[in-house]
Amino acid sequence: MAAARSSTVSSIGAHYIVQFVGDAGTASGYYMKTFTTSDGHKLYARCDWKGNDHGSSGVVTLLGGSGPFSGIKGKGKFNFVSVSPVVNWDDIEWEWETP
Repeated sequence: MAAARSSTVSSIGAHYIVQFVGDAGTASGYYMKTFTTSDGHKLYARCDWKGNDHGSSGVVTLLGGSGPFSGIKGKGKFNFVSVSPVVNWDDIEWEWETP
């Protein structure tokens, strides 16, 4: 098994899509993120969140992926801040390992 490594979204050069799960307007829940690199490789994550005064924060769990992310496992944290009605800042950090 490889040693654990840490990464951020910007360091893997990916764009991502968020799919909320659960009822809108709740103070906690989870959402699924699909990160896609410029090469088309996918990385799947679940973010369990709790609302706060500026947005939300919580735990991110890496669930798997394709290409270099195949078999990936990891966990980390995120902080989501609503800057304006149309701009958000999402800081995500995790430690991960691959088979």
